[in-house]
Amino acid sequence: MLGWISHVPNRLTRAAYKQVAYGADYRVCFSWIHLLDRAHLRNSGLGFHLVKGYSAASGSFNLQSKRFLSVEDKNDREYINARCTTISPPNQIGQSGANNGTFIRSLFSNLLIETTHKVSKVHLCHENGIQPRDLRSLDTDMHDLPASILVRSQSILFCTPNIRAIIKADKLVVLESSETDSEFGTDSETSTTVQNVVSDIQNFGSRAHASQVNDSAAPFEFIVLESLLSQEINHLSQTSSELTNRVNTLLSSMSSQDVISTAHMQEMIEVKDANEIFLRAATSVKDAISEVLSEPDDMRRMYLTGISAGRLREYGDDDEVELLLETYLKYSTSLTLTASRNIQRLNSASQHLTLLLSSTRNRLLHLEIRLEIAMLAMSAGALPAAIFGMNLTNHLEEHPWAFWAAAVGIGMIAFVATQIGRYGLRKARRVKMEQAGLLAGSKHRISNLPHHP
Repeated sequence: MLGWISHVPNRLTRAAYKQVAYGADYRVCFSWIHLLDRAHLRNSGLGFHLVKGYSAASGSFNLQSKRFLSVEDKNDREYINARCTTISPPNQIGQSGANNGTFIRSLFSNLLIETTHKVSKVHLCHENGIQPRDLRSLDTDMHDLPASILVRSQSILFCTPNIRAIIKADKLVVLESSETDSEFGTDSETSTTVQNVVSDIQNFGSRAHASQVNDSAAPFEFIVLESLLSQEINHLSQTSSELTNRVNTLLSSMSSQDVISTAHMQEMIEVKDANEIFLRAATSVKDAISEVLSEPDDMRRMYLTGISAGRLREYGDDDEVELLLETYLKYSTSLTLTASRNIQRLNSASQHLTLLLSSTRNRLLHLEIRLEIAMLAMSAGALPAAIFGMNLTNHLEEHPWAFWAAAVGIGMIAFVATQIGRYGLRKARRVKMEQAGLLAGSKHRISNLPHHP
């Protein structure tokens, strides 16, 4: 923009961009350039001046910021920040005779486990036939992602609150947070999750081989899928049992005490929050399984072994995977019902506690009102006493019954004031109850109005 010539002051400052070879530690700063002898500005572009260790002189300022792109940022962009464990059988499942009995026996007795701490994202996508956007569901650093079971052309993406994995026809890739490395002694050790998954694969595979004939043995991907679902459901079941025990202990402790302490209230809030978090996790797993069951195309494409051999199932020919998913859908539904029941029990206890506090507050208010009525009666009785207490001549002090008459009169005045206060209290309570009854009756009448189309 060249129209700024007449609007630029003599001491205008601008930032100029200049790339200086100061190594990797480039920092951004803006420097004032005093244009004492320049009368106009040919280019209004604002750039950056890269310096290292620049100290501001008079008439200049230095604003440092972060590096443009550090080595760690590049690694995060090119490599996945997770510990990848590959579990595969000794033979490749896509070869001929993959489902015979000899393969099954060798498969579940000699699983190969390989752990990698640095995997390229591009290599992971190309090797497993997934898109880069699918890596978001496999990100182990994001713990609040909803559960999902995504079916791709060559793999199945398994994402739950506790397990992130890629299922293929010939292997399983388990992704774990890199923080798990610090929980174990050496990098060669496998995590507890991987050990449990391997154990389940061996158990489920042996059971499938024993219960089915060789020609209809369960494919490797379904055995792995069942192992992952079993691990997730087991983890959720343990969490559900712990939360249920906490709820039972808390409610029994509250019911056995006459006074509810602040610690009990704080514990109730914490337990309720934990149950709500667990309910979201269990509901997420249930919804992920339900979503796959509602897509027949996804279920028939989950037969990765058949697809690798060039055999795609027909619509409706997916009873095996449907029965598998229905089983764990039942378990996840049971967990969500348990969490909902615990939350309902806590809500009922909270409402009961609220009613108790309201009743106690009402009793205190009633006592305060009674004390106010008593003070009103005493004040009404003190008024005649104050009148007689004035040193004025009234000739009543000479009467033999004057004292008793004054005492009885003061008592009657106090009694009348008390009755007036009690009558006002009863009338106010009656009006409040009538208002509540009218409000409830109006709601009932509105709800019973006929609806005309």
